[in-house]
Amino acid sequence: MFVQDRKCLLAVMLIIVSIPAFAQPAATQDVQQKKSSFVLSLGLTTPRGGEALREFWLAGPSASLEFLIHTHREFALGAGVDYSILYFNQSAFATRWPGVPLKGKDNITVVNIFFDAMYSLFPLADIRPFIAMQVGAVFITEALYREVVGGVRRTYYNVGGDTKLAGNIAIGVRFRIDSRIALLTQIKGTFVHNDPAISSLAHFRAGVQYTL
Repeated sequence: MFVQDRKCLLAVMLIIVSIPAFAQPAATQDVQQKKSSFVLSLGLTTPRGGEALREFWLAGPSASLEFLIHTHREFALGAGVDYSILYFNQSAFATRWPGVPLKGKDNITVVNIFFDAMYSLFPLADIRPFIAMQVGAVFITEALYREVVGGVRRTYYNVGGDTKLAGNIAIGVRFRIDSRIALLTQIKGTFVHNDPAISSLAHFRAGVQYTL
């Protein structure tokens, strides 16, 4: 009887000791599937496509904030917002339209709100390349200089003032610092639908990702 009790006691102890070993992988997997993170990046935005934009506007500062839910090691879904400023090139305007008085510094603000789908290569490595596809809406503040000269209406520039559908493609690399913090650098292109004056923008940014 004593031997049987002893065997039962050993069996119970073995089961208790084994519980963490069996439970840990499942718990880890669950955490990995439900992880979320914030990405904050700063950099530069430059006009690329539309001739009307490239003629009178220069690159300016840019910022981006994203929230991501990591559905799998390789995949993440989320949403974000980009904020950029393009600086008005007064010397270019004076060269193009000599004698025409400057209206002022018509800097342009670009706000892009988007949904994000991201795929990471080598998700377990410390250095992880990634590619992201984004779709959303972009709002561009209006820059308009129009006057009537000798009974003739003349437009010197007319850019923005609308909200348009836009798509983004981003590629970059993450450098993991620890389990929660990673540094990243990325290049992103924004393609504005049905707006030849703007057409496309390029963003060059670096930032930090914090995993919750």
